[in-house]
Amino acid sequence: MIKNNFDVMGVKAEEMVGYITKADLSSGNVENYLKPFTSMNLISDSTPLLQVLHILKDNERIFILEGVKVSKIVTYADLQKPPVRMMIFGYITLLEMKLGELINNYFPNQSWKESLNPNRLEKAETLFKDKKEKNEDLSLIECLQISDKLDLIFVKDDKLRALFDIPSKSYGKELTKNIRKLRDEIAHANELGFGLSWKEIISVLEKIKFSLEKIENISINITS
Repeated sequence: MIKNNFDVMGVKAEEMVGYITKADLSSGNVENYLKPFTSMNLISDSTPLLQVLHILKDNERIFILEGVKVSKIVTYADLQKPPVRMMIFGYITLLEMKLGELINNYFPNQSWKESLNPNRLEKAETLFKDKKEKNEDLSLIECLQISDKLDLIFVKDDKLRALFDIPSKSYGKELTKNIRKLRDEIAHANELGFGLSWKEIISVLEKIKFSLEKIENISINITS
């Protein structure tokens, strides 16, 4: 394990029966340190990626079942790989788009302008004017930064905060900051797990997924 830099290794009799961790090992036989697989750390190879992250939030590692055999292990180090980063970026991008649609539907006649910081509004209007001069078909809402959209929904509006289960303005501000920070880390190809811990990242993703589901219901109620 030291030679191969393995922290964990599967233990096989006729088939895989459990695992050992390097930190636990001392003298004696492997069987003295064997940890069995449990329902808490075993998942099917068909488990959706977001569900894998949810399970990893409370487990350092999980093992993958292919059929009835344990064949692979997943740890936090694997979450740096492109499929996970693409999924995170996709969720944040979709959230940003859906937030814009919600703001457009929820605030009639661009009344959201009254709640936005004047400097942020000026920046959006400057960008909007620049896009129009370049004949780019964007709305003013699309020229808002994601932090502006999150602020309008997760912080400024009491009714929307309640709909998204945001218990307080301070919680909304912290969530807004973490979503923006995660988006920036992905966009700049930074290594994940430092600015935000993996538990924090997974919690943010769960909140994004919940928010996307809420937006669909809110949009239906507004338009029906």
